[in-house]
Amino acid sequence: YDEVCDSLFEDKNEEFLNLVSNYENVHDGLLFSMVTSLFNESESLPYPDEWLDMSLNNLDKDNFLNAPWFKKSLELCSNELKKACANFRPMEKLLIDNPQLEKLGAYTQELNMVENIIKVLSSPVTDYSKFLLEIQPNFERFTPYKKEVKLLPEADKFKEKRTEFKKEVESAVKTNFFLSEKALKKTLEISYNQAKALIYIVRKTRDAFDTKKREQNVLDYNDLEHFAIRLLTNEDHSPSVIAKNLSLQYEEIIIDEYQDTNPVQEVIFSAISKDGKNLFMVGDMKQSIYKFRNADPSIFNDKLAHFDKDGNEKGTKIFLSQNFRSRKNILDFSNLVFGQTMNKVTGETVYSDNEKLYFSNSSFDVDVLVLYQENAKKIDILKEIEKVINSGETALALSYIPEKLKFKKKIIVKGEN
Repeated sequence: YDEVCDSLFEDKNEEFLNLVSNYENVHDGLLFSMVTSLFNESESLPYPDEWLDMSLNNLDKDNFLNAPWFKKSLELCSNELKKACANFRPMEKLLIDNPQLEKLGAYTQELNMVENIIKVLSSPVTDYSKFLLEIQPNFERFTPYKKEVKLLPEADKFKEKRTEFKKEVESAVKTNFFLSEKALKKTLEISYNQAKALIYIVRKTRDAFDTKKREQNVLDYNDLEHFAIRLLTNEDHSPSVIAKNLSLQYEEIIIDEYQDTNPVQEVIFSAISKDGKNLFMVGDMKQSIYKFRNADPSIFNDKLAHFDKDGNEKGTKIFLSQNFRSRKNILDFSNLVFGQTMNKVTGETVYSDNEKLYFSNSSFDVDVLVLYQENAKKIDILKEIEKVINSGETALALSYIPEKLKFKKKIIVKGEN
């Protein structure tokens, strides 16, 4: 990297000089960090140069409406508006129950306005200036309550919720779409030129690094992966003759911890398989912890979404929901936590009944809770305990036991006595 920068300084490369003029320290500051990050990210992908070209094209000021970052802005804004509407919608019942507030009409009008904005955000955008006009929220001034209504607690509650709704809507639109078309295109033009120079440095650094490795006759792990891809795929990414010959040797390709697969590995697996038909993959989104090492859980999620339990042209999915490792109370707690925390945003998957873990090991000891009077008959105690065992429930304590009880199943009894 240092040698490349020194060379570009000596050559007085104009794009490079424009880029580095924005940074205080070229050799070990923010610019170095960005080059390193971009280099590592590109090398973690099967076709680094294609990804770098695509990343630059995404900043094209004349084609930004099709760029992933613009589509992501549409999605984020839409989700924020949907959340605001969901929080505001319960006010309808309050207004119906309190007609003296006289705000039902205004409530319906404002809710419809925001829902129309959501529709615009979900539709293809062809004219950015027109799009900006269509998504601007237009809230009327809040009409003061009549004197006799003003003191009602419902009046304060609605006003507070409406103010909150207005702020959330205006913030969502302003945060995601705050530039005019002219200002946005100017920003993209500057960003494009700087990104072009940055990518040029990344490529020159990679070339210099490759030269050093060849001089020392060494390869790193990224080299091994990318050389494998060159051998296994054609220019159009289809399997090469070598890959097709290799695929004949494998009856099944079995991949564990599939949620932590990266794109490079996925290309290799696919190339040496029989059109993906003999791949058996096992994974669990809850155990996806290697994003920092470039794992891509969306590879697993994509198959989970498109495969069918009964099998289709894409593949068959099998849910391994029966758990034989843990006790029921552990599984109940795990399901409770994951059910409330895992969704498309926080866990990249919805924790549905298919993802839940179900207690299936009946050989585990059973903790029993039996509540009875001190003079209860032994036969009644036995019936109560057996009921608990058969139900599969885990109990917590036993207040009193008159003598040792023997059962066919082993019972662990916890308590003071």
